Amino acid sequence: MRKILTLFLAICFLAGASISVWGGGLNNTDPRYPQRQYRRFLLPNQMKVMLISDPTLQRGAASLTVAVGSMSDPSGRSGLAHFLEHMLFLGTEKYPDEGSYQEFVSTHDGFSNAYTANDRTNYHFEVDPDYFEEGLDRFSQFFLAPLFNPGLVEREMKAIDSEHSKNIPNDFRRIFQVKRKAFEKGHPARHFATGTLKTLAGVSRKELLYFYQKHYSSNQMMLAVAGPQDLDTLQSWVVPRFVSVKNRNLQEIRVSAKYMKRDPRFRLMRIKTIKDSRSLTLMFPLSRTLHYYKSQPLGMLGFLLGH
Repeated sequence: MRKILTLFLAICFLAGASISVWGGGLNNTDPRYPQRQYRRFLLPNQMKVMLISDPTLQRGAASLTVAVGSMSDPSGRSGLAHFLEHMLFLGTEKYPDEGSYQEFVSTHDGFSNAYTANDRTNYHFEVDPDYFEEGLDRFSQFFLAPLFNPGLVEREMKAIDSEHSKNIPNDFRRIFQVKRKAFEKGHPARHFATGTLKTLAGVSRKELLYFYQKHYSSNQMMLAVAGPQDLDTLQSWVVPRFVSVKNRNLQEIRVSAKYMKRDPRFRLMRIKTIKDSRSLTLMFPLSRTLHYYKSQPLGMLGFLLGH
């Protein structure tokens, strides 16, 4: 069986002329993968990078997370962060052809995708290791010089609207949207995030570029790269391509978790599903737990409640 590694990074809230180490040393303590080696460092532009070398991998993979998501959509522009995510795939100054990135990845037995969450946007791809260096070069251009071609805005807007229409009969998506209503009115996590033709009507290249320049900064990005190449080779590919991503010295976006005030009407939500299904979900508002990532208390709590 082919071993394919696609890195999906979780929430990344990240915070001059040399690379520095961040977070201390990394040792491979997983007995399942004794051959893996790790390295992490901070680029001069404050982008955090993690490298994984594993000679048994049959793909090169990269994942970059930006600490901005749909909660940062401007008022009256629901779905703008998601729309921008789509537009980054449609050409850069170095590779202007709108389909060249996807064609390159698929031609070389690869895969590419992205997603926009409340507080982050993630881009990732994997490709034949013989073409991994070029893949990284193409990937890096998303964060250096995207075109935001105005001629493609309307077409991609329709793709966003189509995605929303596809989600309408999806019970998971419907339930997720209802759960958003547990937040107080005006809270950024409460609003609709996918986007439609109506919410994105009139979006211009200038508006996309403004959002990009306001929120996409190297000091709010984290990059993970994995491949069969040795660590030094991976580093030699990453550094020259990502060191020029602009550092706008942005501050971490913090949003308080303000739920609806206690009200018997909202302590129990009854949702009518499209499919004939029945389930019970308990929601527990908790304070931020990211700094407990090593001990994973939520995973332990979930295990105990489930048994």
